[in-house]
Amino acid sequence: MNIVESPKILEKLGYDYVEFKEPAVKPSLTKLCFKNIIPELENSPGRAGEIAEKNLYKHQVEALEALEKGENVILVSGTGSGKTEAWAFYSLKNRAKTLVIYPTLALSADQIDRLENYYRAVGLGDKVFEVDRAVISNLTKVKGMEYVRKRIYSSLLIISNPAFLMQDLKRIASRKQAFLRDFLKELDVFVIDELDFYGSKGATLIMTMAELIVNHVSKRKPQIVVLTATLGNPEELASYLTKLNGRETRIIRGKPFRVENRGYLILGKNLEKLWETLKSMKDEISHKAPEILDFLEDYDVFRRFAYEIVETLKSHGLHVPTPAPDIDELLLNYINSDEKGLTLVFTRSIRSAEKLAKTLRSRLPIVKQDLVRTHHHLISKEERREIETLAKEGLVRIVISPRTLTQGVDIGTVVRIVHYGLPSDVREFKQREGRKGRREKILFTESIIIPISAWDRRLIEAGIETFKEWINLPLEKVFFNPQNKYALMFKTLFKLKLGIKLDSEELKLLKSLGLVKLEAKIFGKEYGLTKEGERVWENLGFYEYGPPYGVRRLVVSEEGEEHFLEEVSRRDFVEKLQPGCFDPTSDCLVVDVKGNKVILEKDFSSAINEHGEIRDAYEEYMFIKKGKWGEKPDLKGDYYSGKLFSQVVMHVKVPINGFGMLIEYPDKVRWIVESRMPKTIRSRAGVKLVYDIEGINLDTKTYGKYFDYTYGYLYELDPSEDVENIRLGLAYLMVLLRLSEYRVPLGEIAYYVSPIEYPVKTMVLWEIEPSGIVEIIDWRRIREYVTEHEPTGLDEILLWAVDYEAAQKAMLKGLDWDEMKKYVLKVLNYIEDVVALTLKKIGKIEIPKPRYDLKFVSVDIVLFSVDEGENYYVISIYDGENVEVFDVEISTRNIDREVLDKIASKLSKYLEEGFTLLHYSKIKEIYEIRSYSTLLRLVLREFELTNRLVDVLSEVKETLGLKEAPLEKIEETLGIGEREVRLAEIREYLVKAKKYHKYLAEFLKKLNNYAVANAKTTYLLHLIATSIRKKHE
Repeated sequence: MNIVESPKILEKLGYDYVEFKEPAVKPSLTKLCFKNIIPELENSPGRAGEIAEKNLYKHQVEALEALEKGENVILVSGTGSGKTEAWAFYSLKNRAKTLVIYPTLALSADQIDRLENYYRAVGLGDKVFEVDRAVISNLTKVKGMEYVRKRIYSSLLIISNPAFLMQDLKRIASRKQAFLRDFLKELDVFVIDELDFYGSKGATLIMTMAELIVNHVSKRKPQIVVLTATLGNPEELASYLTKLNGRETRIIRGKPFRVENRGYLILGKNLEKLWETLKSMKDEISHKAPEILDFLEDYDVFRRFAYEIVETLKSHGLHVPTPAPDIDELLLNYINSDEKGLTLVFTRSIRSAEKLAKTLRSRLPIVKQDLVRTHHHLISKEERREIETLAKEGLVRIVISPRTLTQGVDIGTVVRIVHYGLPSDVREFKQREGRKGRREKILFTESIIIPISAWDRRLIEAGIETFKEWINLPLEKVFFNPQNKYALMFKTLFKLKLGIKLDSEELKLLKSLGLVKLEAKIFGKEYGLTKEGERVWENLGFYEYGPPYGVRRLVVSEEGEEHFLEEVSRRDFVEKLQPGCFDPTSDCLVVDVKGNKVILEKDFSSAINEHGEIRDAYEEYMFIKKGKWGEKPDLKGDYYSGKLFSQVVMHVKVPINGFGMLIEYPDKVRWIVESRMPKTIRSRAGVKLVYDIEGINLDTKTYGKYFDYTYGYLYELDPSEDVENIRLGLAYLMVLLRLSEYRVPLGEIAYYVSPIEYPVKTMVLWEIEPSGIVEIIDWRRIREYVTEHEPTGLDEILLWAVDYEAAQKAMLKGLDWDEMKKYVLKVLNYIEDVVALTLKKIGKIEIPKPRYDLKFVSVDIVLFSVDEGENYYVISIYDGENVEVFDVEISTRNIDREVLDKIASKLSKYLEEGFTLLHYSKIKEIYEIRSYSTLLRLVLREFELTNRLVDVLSEVKETLGLKEAPLEKIEETLGIGEREVRLAEIREYLVKAKKYHKYLAEFLKKLNNYAVANAKTTYLLHLIATSIRKKHE
């Protein structure tokens, strides 16, 4: 395929650019062809015929072999690696009843077309059925419910989405007419595609649905196939799947197919000529804008900051040419070439896509105007498919789209992606990039990046290497969390509605949330749902908590014409689309909300002229631009360049110590405007530009509120704490979590720090989506990462993305990364509940406050004899939060095996959860008691074999350099411990108990107290020894 080489065009047009290359990636091929699996493919039309002679990739064969053996499969592989074929040919060959879940059917049209084509090749085209709310609603009206259910049951392949599946499972539990019930009863294969798309909460919820299908709906134990580009803990998910259906689970990793890619970051037009011109104006510039002179010394520095330099000089009245590239002339060159491939152009909104297409067509002769098309959700599904077909046939050269082509579409002829403005997150950038170079006949592909917004230019200002770091960031990880309480809440409510008995932990969760109560029934009392429980059950949804439909948006044009946009979630309505907000997907202003059901939007001019509150905000904007900053007001220009945006200030009520109810109320709308004229800041990192920021509060009415369940945590701060520094620490912590091994998505964890004027200083964390990630993270490892991490320009860029205001404050402070790290460590002290101890002879050290999630459990064993052959063991167990004491009699006449088994059961639970068992030179006693219980022996032996049995006495001696370290003596030496009963008192009472048995009960009480103190001190000493050791490493 002939492809135009962009450097020739760019140089002809006078563009300055930076080139970067990505090598081709080719997965390992096997000798097996697709027609060897399904012979009917060979003479079939469409995709089936195209791939008949093609060889399978190694990971596809491995997946097929595992499925043929009856195993589950987790396939971790990128876009374009043939994940669909890895399971589809197994299902097709074996005529297996298969349910495949895609994020949405609209975004997965290409995969669905391929699947239908494969099934048609063997005469089973009518056995493939798409099922979602819209399809079912329309078909039920025409054909009736019974027809739909029979059609589903008779199908071999059902294609649906998780939102519909969850609602149907709720119908099954509530004993209502469910569409998928009969099909699920005979399900052979359950496929979850693009698991990483859903985030950690969604991924866990889907796996919970799989569990409910396997355990409570299906008569079989269906195989489970998980397809994903990235997964943080595949081994844990594999173990879960095997435990779920009793099948082995194979983890397979594959590579995507990709031809060589050549990238071009366009910095501007005629930059070198502009640089020479400005250097010749040095005298005038030194008089009007002396801060700019530093940026004219070196051409590489100048081209990074060219746009900001030009904006500054213009604001000072100097006439200089604009270096902005003209995307129209660039795209016209591609259209008028003899290139046969397709160029995809991604824009930030539908309006900008249509505007660009209109401009391009106006500059083309009539015969070529149909070579340019737009693709978005306002275009009908049929027309979008027609555009995709024409593109595959080479009859369309340019397709312009905001987002609908970022996922699930494989046109096959895409040779170039043009990013007209960069997305704010790497995942969307990579989804865009994944659309191209999927055929071997394409020799190479291109990525053209045209910066247009403040975000884009900030990336360039940070340096080309930082830009490359950003585009090469690994994808955010998705973590499957079987302990996620949102998913557990759904599972438990499902079981309760279905009449299945709940275990104690499930009941405990529902009770803690006030969702169940005891009710009198015919055969006694049973647990039923409270009114709140019924409300929660009704509102539980996959994508959000609330009704299973969104909020409509209605745009009114300047001419008064009305058209509806795609629905938005209720959460987006409450948090982002209140009256006065800019809607970045339509480039309009929200002006009103009708009955909490329809968001009314208008273009900027109409909104300002017709709505007083928005006009007042516009007048304040004019005053800030002209009166304060001396800049020319340009609301549209500032909006499109990212210099003007809106925020909804929220009142948020979050859970304060774990899982619970979240309530959000919109308080007011603010416009944030950034100056075009920068200030120069000098720091150790060099010269930087910082812009003034002002906020404009709008007097618009706000609507609605949002309820959900999530994880939240409240921390009381020290009264002397600087809350601004805590906010900086929180913002940078979010950056470091993204860069760490956890790769937590930016925005997954929200935070709030009480304003400086509040009487009690607090810090609040909560999860936007209830993934349970805060409880999964090992914060000690994050602390180590913070200490070891070497900041780069990428840290600064991500800081801007996390918290705009915090980033600006950090800039004004000089962005001292060492200081920023100190703020992060302070925040971690609160999260980990770290206690600062001043120890005698050692000084000040920091240790985490003892708690359950540290996963340490200390044991103390005290032996005493009352009479010959009559021994008692007092065994105390402390896990950082809970303490339990057991009295065990072991004598010639009696051995308390029941108590020993209770101890074994308790320690077994800690063992399963990954705890480390601590003791203070009690190995002899441990060996003694385990000899009396087989179960206890096995559990303690496993602690030993997995190196999770730690003698804290040895740690203390080694760390402190001591030869002897009796427990009470070490407490006294270090100044720790709160012991009520000392050893001397124990000895005194032992003598009494031996002589007079009436003192035995009192002695045991004292001994219990003593053993608990020993266990707590042992735990604390381990934390101290660990902290000192790390300090000296």
